[in-house]
Amino acid sequence: MSELRYSVKYQIKREMKAFNLVLLFACVVSGHMEIKSHPPRTSKFSEYYKKEGKVDYDLKSPLANKDGFDKPYPCKGAPVGPSQATLTAGQKIDLEFDYGAIHNGGHCQFGLSWDNAKTIVTFYTLMKRCFLDGFTIPVTIPATTPPGNATLTWTWVNAAGYREYYMNCIDVTIVGGPKDGKVTGPKNLVANMPGAPTIPEFNVGGDGAELFEKRPIITLP
Repeated sequence: MSELRYSVKYQIKREMKAFNLVLLFACVVSGHMEIKSHPPRTSKFSEYYKKEGKVDYDLKSPLANKDGFDKPYPCKGAPVGPSQATLTAGQKIDLEFDYGAIHNGGHCQFGLSWDNAKTIVTFYTLMKRCFLDGFTIPVTIPATTPPGNATLTWTWVNAAGYREYYMNCIDVTIVGGPKDGKVTGPKNLVANMPGAPTIPEFNVGGDGAELFEKRPIITLP
């Protein structure tokens, strides 16, 4: 009888281990979050990157975390590519996300850059509730954005889970703005990466709102 109990107990342990491995694999495969429309650099939703064989199928994963780099900042190291959308200054657009894990929301920043995302001016910040109200986020391109090529950026500090930092970069063409236009706003905050401040899980050590409040104001380009 004791041998039977041991056999059943051992079998349960084996099945639990197998289940945990499957669950872990599913979590890894599901990824986290990436923009679907308009498609960012190396996106599987871009006809250009699919045709060129330059798709990053791990684009949902974080750029890096507090313990080290996985993909380099900015833009996971992806070079500037062809424009993926033509946007009008002052236009409201819907950014649709292909989602995996939402990590209880968090802070999202949307910005523009003219130097391959080395310097980013933020024109919209969504605090705490990123993805809690859905996976399409409306943003308005600043009316003062000058015409020409630019990079539209999205960054995300997740509210729960391992401390990570996410980023997508979309190469766009801006039309309709003033030729000498400028965009003024907070500089994009980098967090949870080596050399940057760590924002803890929001329900544990605060949500880092003070860091966002202290972002320097910059004007580009």
